[in-house]
Amino acid sequence: MKDEGKFYTPAQISEMLAAERERCSNVCKTLITLEEERYGIGLKTSGAEARIKALAEAQRLIRNLGAAP
Repeated sequence: MKDEGKFYTPAQISEMLAAERERCSNVCKTLITLEEERYGIGLKTSGAEARIKALAEAQRLIRNLGAAP
């Protein structure tokens, strides 16, 4: 990867990707919080709970993108 004549090491690229995954994860966390605030926490069978669970799973998957298979 090159930026104005600078080359990045594999470690630097890994750090940048980890930071991007964390930013994406934080977006999911924000959306979860908004759903909880809007519809309440601890709902049993609502669509809001399904969305919260889906966002939590998306957050987990995003965080694990850099993990070894």
